[in-house]
Amino acid sequence: MLSRQKLFWLSRVYDLPGSDARFLQAVRDNCAYHIRHCPEYRAICKAEGFSPDCLNTIEDLIIPRQLALFTGTVNAMADYGMIRGMVFPVLMFPAAILFSLAELLIPEFSRCAACGSKNRVQYLARQGLRAAMLFGLCAGGMMFALANALGDLLYQNRQVGSLLRLYAIFVPMLYTDALVDAMCKGLGQQNANARYNTLTSFLDVVFLWYLLPKLGLSGYAVSFAVTHLVNFALSLRRLIRVSGIRLAVGKPVLAAACAAAAGGVASLLNGVLPAGGCYLVLLGGLWYLCGIVDRSDGLWLRKLTGGRY
Repeated sequence: MLSRQKLFWLSRVYDLPGSDARFLQAVRDNCAYHIRHCPEYRAICKAEGFSPDCLNTIEDLIIPRQLALFTGTVNAMADYGMIRGMVFPVLMFPAAILFSLAELLIPEFSRCAACGSKNRVQYLARQGLRAAMLFGLCAGGMMFALANALGDLLYQNRQVGSLLRLYAIFVPMLYTDALVDAMCKGLGQQNANARYNTLTSFLDVVFLWYLLPKLGLSGYAVSFAVTHLVNFALSLRRLIRVSGIRLAVGKPVLAAACAAAAGGVASLLNGVLPAGGCYLVLLGGLWYLCGIVDRSDGLWLRKLTGGRY
């Protein structure tokens, strides 16, 4: 059965979230058909590095159209490709460590919730949030400090470094949100997560539709920041409500200030090793002096992973 027939046979024609997957598949199949049968179309796609597999979300269809309406720069699409294809892979690479922690926490939260171990759930939630926040601040500050060096080293492009420095600011929120989602799933809140994702996807489409023609990639950055912040706030609120934990803001703010100070100083140095080493030494020293971390944190992580690391 053709993908467009699956799309047109939907009975609920106004169910846009429910039809997004079929719509995207129909667009991908349509692009693939023209690539196979039209040499000119195939040549254009090859020159631009486009593949139907690049279309993964409804935003991927909106962004090219709306960016074409922006008159501020002729390289808007090339810059957007740089963000998605160069900046984001570097931005999310360290998160692989955090995703491993999330996989460990999901079954543990499910087990504790099934046994009614509320104290254990609250302990794991506090420790998980703390670990994600500190790791996100460390990784985000490191990428902020090494942005230009990484751009030159990986892509020989200083503009990649500038964009990486901009989006590195969001790393602590992105990483913590990933762990918050995992903990909510472990506590049986998948439906709430789905609602939040649907809401923020809708907001993302609205922001992109109106901001891209006026602000270009600055509008994309605004949309990215607002929608991810809304998703994080809603998910964190759900976790707090379900687990019953109470969060203090003093230590997180102090930890972020230390990371910002260390990143600012390290960014003045040139080279990956000098700047990275300076950042880690400064951050570790500031966190230890301010009481943000101590030996118990390493012991907790070692116990959580079964002493394998």
